[in-house]
Amino acid sequence: MGKTGKFIHLSRDTGLTLAITNAFVAANRQPINLNDELGVLGSGQGTQYRGRLSAIFIHVNSIAAGATSLTFSLSTDTTGDLKWIGNTTATFSTGITTATQGSVTAKIDVDYVSTTSDILYLHARTDAGTCTIDRVDLVWEE
Repeated sequence: MGKTGKFIHLSRDTGLTLAITNAFVAANRQPINLNDELGVLGSGQGTQYRGRLSAIFIHVNSIAAGATSLTFSLSTDTTGDLKWIGNTTATFSTGITTATQGSVTAKIDVDYVSTTSDILYLHARTDAGTCTIDRVDLVWEE
C-alpha cells in the first residue's frame, strides 16, 4: 500500500546577512534549496522537485529609516526574471521588545514542479529605508 496523506517539510536558511534596500537588486538574493531537508525529495519523483509551496517566513533585523514593509518574490533564476511567486508585499510585525527586528509571513499555496533545479531564489526590497534578512523558512508539502 502506498503512502497516504501529506507530508509537510521545511527548508530553512539561518545566519543570513542579506542587506535589503528599497530597490530590487538581482545580485542581492537568497537561494532556497527545496531538497536540503535531510535529503528528502518532493513526491518521490526522482530528483525533480514536485510539491506545493505552502508558506514563507522571513525574519529581519536592523530595520531602519522608515521601512515598514517588505516586497519579495521567488524566482527560478538568479536574476529574478522568471518569477514563480510574483511580488508579494507584507507589513513587518516588529518585535515586542526590539522594534528594529521583525518578520513577515505569507501563505503561498502554489504547486511547483522544478524545471532546471530544485533551488528558488528570494529577491526582496523594502518600501523605504533598509533592513537585513537573517532567516528564511519556506514550508512545502508533498
